[in-house]
Amino acid sequence: MISIWDTNVEVKIDDRFHVVRSPREAVAFLKNNWPEDRSASYAKARKVCLDAANGVCFR
Repeated sequence: MISIWDTNVEVKIDDRFHVVRSPREAVAFLKNNWPEDRSASYAKARKVCLDAANGVCFR
């Protein structure tokens, strides 16, 4: 299987690092760590991560 997510992503929030290892982890991370104000930026980030989880890749 070809993966479009081949490198872990490190996110720093409040002096703590979090490692995101897959698109599905990214969706969960967004859901649990995004500020309450879920604007268009949140919707875009969530869509991109969901697309990646489903194997969709835009270049």
